[in-house]
Amino acid sequence: LGVDDKGHPGLTMFDENESPRAILGLIERNPFLSMRDEKGKHRAMLAVIEDAPSLLMADENEKERAVLTVTKGGPGLSMRDENGKYRVGLSVLKGDPSLSMRDENGEALVDLSVTTGDPGLTMFDAQGNPRTILSLLSGRPRISMKDEKGETTWKAP
Repeated sequence: LGVDDKGHPGLTMFDENESPRAILGLIERNPFLSMRDEKGKHRAMLAVIEDAPSLLMADENEKERAVLTVTKGGPGLSMRDENGKYRVGLSVLKGDPSLSMRDENGEALVDLSVTTGDPGLTMFDAQGNPRTILSLLSGRPRISMKDEKGETTWKAP
């Protein structure tokens, strides 16, 4: 039990080899629990920041790979690849679920969502422009295709 070099209070728990494995503390009135692996690398953190709980998970290189949060808008899960690029997001915001997938550059590839009860699937080109949209509006199916300028080239109905 003590204070770190930045003046933050905390409790550090050590394993039998005297390696720090868990830290319970406060940073600017925000509580957190940080956990390390046997090699001393940060692997997980549970925190409450501005009344929003978060669980962060890191890989063996201490790179953030997955974050689960719950905000006033709703829960969300984001996942990053080994290069730290955002690749997948899953959320339920204001009651509407969505799944978003990105390419290695962070550009949108596919979004699957439900908005006010109507499902939709949007596929994007390499520049992140929506090109194919499939949806149900009030129970009626719709599909549209767009060119690289965003102009509709085909739709039904």
